[in-house]
Amino acid sequence: MLTYLKRQMIWLKWLLAIGLLAALFWLNRNGLLELRRREIGWFFFLAGTIVRLASLGLTFLRWRMLVTGIGLPFRVRDALRLGLLGEACNLMGPGSAGGDLLKAVWLAKDYPGKTASAAATVLLDRILGLWSLLMVGALATLIPSASKLGSDMQWAIWTLWGGALAGLLGIGLLLVPAVTHSRFMHWMTSWRGVGRVVKELMDSVALYQERPRAIVLAALLSISVHVGFLTSFALCAVALNG
Repeated sequence: MLTYLKRQMIWLKWLLAIGLLAALFWLNRNGLLELRRREIGWFFFLAGTIVRLASLGLTFLRWRMLVTGIGLPFRVRDALRLGLLGEACNLMGPGSAGGDLLKAVWLAKDYPGKTASAAATVLLDRILGLWSLLMVGALATLIPSASKLGSDMQWAIWTLWGGALAGLLGIGLLLVPAVTHSRFMHWMTSWRGVGRVVKELMDSVALYQERPRAIVLAALLSISVHVGFLTSFALCAVALNG
C-alpha cells in the first residue's frame, strides 16, 4: 500500500510541474505572441539564458552555504530542489515571500526542532541578496557616464551607497559576539512567546560567528549573482533588438 502511494505521489509531482509550466505560458501568452513578430538574435538569447540559469543556480548554492554554516547537513541536490520550488512560487505569485516561506517550511520539516534556524538561513540569504544588489548598484555609479545626472539620480546614488554601507556595517556587527551576547539581546530572549525563537536565532548567528568565512563567501557569491543577472538582462535586450 505504501509503495502504491509513493508511486501516485510521483505522478502527482509530474502533473503539478506540468500544470505550473502550462500556467506560466498561459499567463504570459500575450508577451510570447509578441515575440513571434520580432527579429531575435538567438545567439545572444541563448547566452543570456545560460548566464541567467547559472546565476540562479549560484543563489541556491549560496543558501546551501548558509545552511551548512550553522551545522545542518544539506545536500546540493536538496538545495536545488527546494530552490527551484521556491523560484516557481515566486513566478506564480506576487513578490518573493512565498518562495522564501516555502524554503523555510520545508527545511524546518527536514530538521524538526530547528524552525528558527531554518528561518534564519532564509532571512540571511534574503538580506545578503538585497545588500549585494545595493552594492552592485553603488559600484555601478563609479562607471563614467556620458550624460549628466540630474538631482533625482544623485539622490538615488546616495541611497545606493548609504544602503550598501549600512548593510555592510550591519552584517559586520552580527559577526561580533559582543553584539549578540549583549544585555539587550539577553533581555529579548526573556520575552513571552518570542523569547525562545529569538534565542535560537541568536544561537544560529553565534554559529556563523565561529564560521565567518561562510558569510564572506556567501556575500561575494551574492555580488557575482547580481552581476550575472544584469549580464543576462543585457544579453536578452541585445537579442530582442536584433
